[in-house]
Amino acid sequence: MSFQQNSAELCRLWDFVALAAGKIAHDLSNILTGVNGFAELAASQATGQTLVLAYLDEVQQAGARGVALANRLHLLKHCANRQSFQAPVDFAVESAVSAVQASLPQSPSLQVQIAEPLPTVRISPDALRIVLIEIIKNACEAAGGAGEVRISAERKELSPSDINSLLGSAAAGRHVCITVQDSGPGFTSDLLSKLLTVPFFTTKPGSRGIGLPIVFRTLTAYQSAMSLGNRATGGGR
Repeated sequence: MSFQQNSAELCRLWDFVALAAGKIAHDLSNILTGVNGFAELAASQATGQTLVLAYLDEVQQAGARGVALANRLHLLKHCANRQSFQAPVDFAVESAVSAVQASLPQSPSLQVQIAEPLPTVRISPDALRIVLIEIIKNACEAAGGAGEVRISAERKELSPSDINSLLGSAAAGRHVCITVQDSGPGFTSDLLSKLLTVPFFTTKPGSRGIGLPIVFRTLTAYQSAMSLGNRATGGGR
């Protein structure tokens, strides 16, 4: 099976999953609105009741995690809604790196190399920022606090054979290619075979396996593509 055929099958799979996820997220948001609202109301009536307030605080924290999950599911559904904008690559990379560093308690060394002025790309700035945040955060988690993540961007002419090795909907021609490499252990063959093909597959505790599907659906909507693999010197790319 070619990567283009695989991309088409993955698109159909994730269109279906995203539709279901959106319905679940809608219901989950409605439920959590009630849970969080009544927990906050109960807390306001429990002044001085230390144990009750502690329990209610746990309820509110769990509710906040549920809201965050619902928002991720909403994003999975709507990230394929294409908008007609153009985005500057260097600014998007800088913004994404800052967001990732702020979200992680300990981030690895992040090195950015953009050697030449790059043209804007046909994707909304918000969509590109989300894609980069997801990829860079994954790379940082793989590298660990003492590791290293390198981000580079360059102009590249992609041939039909290049396109056939990518997942997405890009066409042959001129592109801006953004590469994110980490010094982590890389992907096992079993892990690579399950990424994107098994809905919500993840090996990370606390993760929901939503990040890469968001990246794939977003890039595909904007006639772009992605690849996942190992570097010759070790680590993921």
